[in-house]
Amino acid sequence: MALTVKVTVKGAIADVLEQVKKEAAKNDVKFTGDTSGGGFSGEGIAGTYSVKGQEITINVTKSPAWVPDFVVKQKIVDWFKGK
Repeated sequence: MALTVKVTVKGAIADVLEQVKKEAAKNDVKFTGDTSGGGFSGEGIAGTYSVKGQEITINVTKSPAWVPDFVVKQKIVDWFKGK
């Protein structure tokens, strides 16, 4: 399973990532890393992220088999919505 999601954010990357960490934690997903990249895992999902300018690329390397990719993608996009 490999899924890549790219999001462009408007705010300061450090602030955005802090907000995303809090949002993901509500779903028992833990983000680790800094403003250049890192990883996340929990609740059957895992992956990495990298930052280039205002674009964050999220690579999902593991997700529950019964959850369609579009659902995983939408949940990730929701973490970054409005940021």
